[in-house]
Amino acid sequence: MPGWFEPINSFDPNAVTKNDQVGTKPVRRVRSPRVLRGGARPAEGGLRGAWKFETLGSVHINMRTDYAVRALLEIASRSDQRESVTRDEISEIQGIPRRYLATILNELRRAGLVSANRGPEGGYRLAKPAHLIALADVIRAVDGPLTQVGGIRPENLHYRGAATKLGHIWLELRAAERHILESTSLHDLLADL
Repeated sequence: MPGWFEPINSFDPNAVTKNDQVGTKPVRRVRSPRVLRGGARPAEGGLRGAWKFETLGSVHINMRTDYAVRALLEIASRSDQRESVTRDEISEIQGIPRRYLATILNELRRAGLVSANRGPEGGYRLAKPAHLIALADVIRAVDGPLTQVGGIRPENLHYRGAATKLGHIWLELRAAERHILESTSLHDLLADL
């Protein structure tokens, strides 16, 4: 027996895994240990081939951020038609709670990403072209700065002893995150639709 767990090929994209949708953690299927609580072993034939799911490390994407990006994509998808999109339309199409969406849209308006019009022909439009709105701008508008450790920016952290180099890793992580999020615009996400 190679150990407590026998992982399935975790590099195989077709391996049996649960969906890693927003709000769920990615998992992989592993063989359960052949020992029950208290150290007892199952009877012959019991638990043979039993599987359990082991949580893998994951990046946390705040639902507020997900909702904001989805709302902006819905607005951007209609920007070429020059029509405003109402909060109710966005809520219904994207499945975002109306009151929560109102708060998010206000934050996006204050950040200068959308403009709001009142009245019977009112709704939301992009305040600037979709190719000028990066995902990083959306995250900063609704969730604050990118990559913080316990609410502190990585450059303000000082580690000692064996953890001395950890600060550099957080800075490299933030740089990689920035590269991806600042180079991906709403237009990029809508290009193939």
